[in-house]
Amino acid sequence: MRRASSDDERGVIIVLSAMFLTVMLILASLAIDTGGRETTRRTDQKIADLAALDAVRGLVVAGGNTQTLATASATRNGATTTPTATNGNWNASTGTFTAGGSPTNAVEVTIASPYHDFFNSLTATLSGTGIATSSQVAGFQIGSTTLSLSLGTLNGLVPAGFAPGDDLNVLGYNGLVNTKIGRAS
Repeated sequence: MRRASSDDERGVIIVLSAMFLTVMLILASLAIDTGGRETTRRTDQKIADLAALDAVRGLVVAGGNTQTLATASATRNGATTTPTATNGNWNASTGTFTAGGSPTNAVEVTIASPYHDFFNSLTATLSGTGIATSSQVAGFQIGSTTLSLSLGTLNGLVPAGFAPGDDLNVLGYNGLVNTKIGRAS
């Protein structure tokens, strides 16, 4: 038979288990809130990046409104708030964006959305910012030429029958440019 003593430890496991479960519930709630906050921040970043890529088209198209394009893109991609689009200059050598800078070659889009913690009663505004640049590169040529002469630069040496500004091409090939495609009749 067991004798009762003053250092009896029966029932301590229940108290330790209750404390352990309390700590685990607090850590789980922090993990859930942190995960939700990070998911919202990443979603805002994704939407801002996509909206910036869509809005930068407005710089290339004459009269294109970057704010309208950014808002349409953000709505299409699931945003619940309206983004802010800012035209400016992207300096590739320093990696900086200057709002309103010249020449205007970039758009910065910022989107912010509220976030409410699930377990904590905290409210925060999370945001994402995306920058897209436009570089106008043009040039396309097909064919080969042995001699090409621009007569507009020769002024007094222009042969009779040629107007100033005419070009003379010898053995030129522009087959794809001069090809006409139509329906057979």
